[in-house]
Amino acid sequence: MKITDVKVIPVNKFLFVKVFTDEGITGLGESGDWGFLLSSGEVIESFREYLIGKNPMDIEHHWEYMYRCFHFRGAAVMGALSAIDIALYDIKGKALGVPVYQLLGGKCRDKIRVYSHVSGKRGATGQMSGGKGKGISRCRPPVSLPGRAPLRAVL
Repeated sequence: MKITDVKVIPVNKFLFVKVFTDEGITGLGESGDWGFLLSSGEVIESFREYLIGKNPMDIEHHWEYMYRCFHFRGAAVMGALSAIDIALYDIKGKALGVPVYQLLGGKCRDKIRVYSHVSGKRGATGQMSGGKGKGISRCRPPVSLPGRAPLRAVL
């Protein structure tokens, strides 16, 4: 299996990366660098050339190479690394037919609490009532960064 493409997907205040393979398996990862998403996206683009043609199953090798190829490793670089790392684990889990948690040592809980982001016109009350049936018991209000326009989806 080989990586054929890497795409950056900015969605509002989030940044995702989608990694494509020649076997049709794709992996999706999210950057944890919410404050500097555009910078993190540029770092992902710079890693794209390295990743194309590589085996996506060699996750640790790719992480070490990408981590060590820069002299400076700020939030943008680490956010890009985390997004690619998650996407590669997603591909490996799909290829092996196991959930990612099995690749990381197995499950340690039977259930976890999750929350939903509140956005749009319905507000917290409307979104919470819709989430209750899905097991969502908490919501998180939107966060705005002063002086910055929100990012818009580019798909």
